[in-house]
Amino acid sequence: MDLGNGVGLAWSRRTQSYDSSVSSPDGELHFVVLDGVTLQAKSNIVSIVRPGRDGALVAPQLARVGSDIVMVADVAYHVSAESMSATVRCN
Repeated sequence: MDLGNGVGLAWSRRTQSYDSSVSSPDGELHFVVLDGVTLQAKSNIVSIVRPGRDGALVAPQLARVGSDIVMVADVAYHVSAESMSATVRCN
């Protein structure tokens, strides 16, 4: 994602834990702006963590809307899911 002379980098981290024979996903989304030449961080890392003890953020999508970056994902639970969104504003 182009941010002037910077580059936006988004990534996710997901693990799987097992408690009492039940699979429980764990996932987070992260975003940072890097210098387009040196790849040094130009911003702090923005982390979006799972809501509460259960659920994992999966299937993330990003889109630039004006000066904002909109992130959407599914919050996956053991047998169900719901949607979430977040907006990152670069100043």
